[in-house]
Amino acid sequence: MNLLINSLIKHGNSLATLLEDAKHRSNSEVIHENVRKEVEELLEKLENPQLPPSFPETIIPKIIEKIQVTVRNFIKLDSDNATKFKDLAKKINEWKSKKQSSSETSLPEQPCESPTGDSTQHEASTIDDHQFGQLSDKQKKCLTCWGLFPAGMEIKKRELIFWWIALDLIDDPHKGDDILAEFVEKEFIERTIIGNKKLYNSYKMNDNVRSKVIQDISSFVEIDETKKHWSVMKLQPQPQPPKPKRRLTKSITFSKLIKYDDTNVPLAASLVINKEENSLGVKTFEWLNEKKNVKVLHLGSWDHNPKRYILVEDIEILKGLRNMGHLTCLSLQGISGIVELPESVYKLDNLKILDLRACPNLESLSEGIESLNQLTHLDLSECYLLDHIPRGIASLTKLRVLKGFVINPEDLNQVGVDGNEKKKKKNTPSMALFSDLSDLKELIKLTIRTRRMSFPTIQDFYTLFAMEKLTALRILWVRSSAAVPCATAATRFPKSLKKLQLQAAPKNTLPFLLWSISKDTESSLEKLYIRGGQRSDLDLDPKKHYFRNVHTVRLRYLPELTIHWDEFRKFFPKLTRLEILSCPNLIFFPCDENGVWVKTDTDTTMYDELH
Repeated sequence: MNLLINSLIKHGNSLATLLEDAKHRSNSEVIHENVRKEVEELLEKLENPQLPPSFPETIIPKIIEKIQVTVRNFIKLDSDNATKFKDLAKKINEWKSKKQSSSETSLPEQPCESPTGDSTQHEASTIDDHQFGQLSDKQKKCLTCWGLFPAGMEIKKRELIFWWIALDLIDDPHKGDDILAEFVEKEFIERTIIGNKKLYNSYKMNDNVRSKVIQDISSFVEIDETKKHWSVMKLQPQPQPPKPKRRLTKSITFSKLIKYDDTNVPLAASLVINKEENSLGVKTFEWLNEKKNVKVLHLGSWDHNPKRYILVEDIEILKGLRNMGHLTCLSLQGISGIVELPESVYKLDNLKILDLRACPNLESLSEGIESLNQLTHLDLSECYLLDHIPRGIASLTKLRVLKGFVINPEDLNQVGVDGNEKKKKKNTPSMALFSDLSDLKELIKLTIRTRRMSFPTIQDFYTLFAMEKLTALRILWVRSSAAVPCATAATRFPKSLKKLQLQAAPKNTLPFLLWSISKDTESSLEKLYIRGGQRSDLDLDPKKHYFRNVHTVRLRYLPELTIHWDEFRKFFPKLTRLEILSCPNLIFFPCDENGVWVKTDTDTTMYDELH
């Protein structure tokens, strides 16, 4: 670790310790003298700092601001020495003013910015013909999705993977990650950059590459942008040898027949995306029903723009979807006016992906959802009026991704002592219990919105452990309560779990879950994200907590969280990446201006020497 950074961390830890001592109002004179020494040494070391590239100079003002906040806290805690601390605060202000005036005299030349806000100092990359020629036909079709949008337009990974699965270009989300990584490596696409931070869920393509891609695969891809606000792409199938005619039997289903025309040649698969249409009316659906073999229909928002408002004029027009039997992906993301889904949606026998994310008016789903037996992805996240999920979801055994499952306080009270379900209100579908999900053996990703603060109980852990393929789990608690599950040897997450996100966890639940992870010697957890909550610390105990395989940690919106850097490292021996946002007491962690720390070889050597 850089010597300056190591020194700053030690000073920060010392100030944090002194602040804790001041809260107990003991030895105030000694505390003030020690604070003065720590602050003066910090200012002296920051006078001409030698910072590594991973620790930019822009972080220094943040450190000074943190020192100022700390001194103000001492003023509040120690009224007897308040005048002395005010003199120290004045000295910090004078130092800060001096540094600001000197920096303004020599401003560095700023790089030009592109229309998308990215700094560009070099010519946009062009496509490598040899590398492009090595791509498979499916990979080339994946690359063509950027051709539906102007050059430089950012497309989220989530949407890309949905489209690729629906078009049978990939069969596993993880393959989508591999394809994106390969495209980035070969410079066909690039990650979105905000400031100096690269995003790993948003990608764009420059004009040179886009033009070349569209030109080279025009023989089997047709892009139609004749209708304003919409994009249509047709993927022509590759030539296949003629198949012998066979007599139709009852065993041949309609879903198999609709993929072919009268010449027994596969039809072109169409992808239709709503780029800018904000009002979906009768004319829109009349135009859509003219399209042949639409497999992907993205009616909702595709860019996650919170300012965009899309409205269905009349829910009855969605009944026209019954004529689109080829659909494998339907996205109604963010569309207002949808209180419940029409039965026509539940009759889409080939549907693999149903995206209802952030539909603000969606209140209920019907038991008809059990008829979507080909469904692999169901996204109900951010549908805050949806207060329960019908039990029919348990029959969707092909589900791999389920987001937005709702757990109610009544979850534990739905079954009486006699084993029978309690009587429901008339016309209300039975509510799915969390335990019902134990039948979904193919789940790899699950997100939960729980209003039951006792989640997870011992029975809930049994349900989770039955999901043998689960790799990613996110839990959001939406109400506060003191109810806490009991810690026993039975509390284990699935062995396959790689990523865990805990958001707004109740005060005593967070340390319980962290303990459950750390005590499991077979845990393969690699990523741990903690967001919000009621704790001022993580309640980590060196005797109880040891996260063996966690290499990525994300801490967000934890304003009271206080922990020393060297102490934090002991709990995560394999830590290679740390992300911090709105955790003001962790400003002395060696993160860059974006709140990111990435381990280097130097860090490894220094850490081993110190510990």
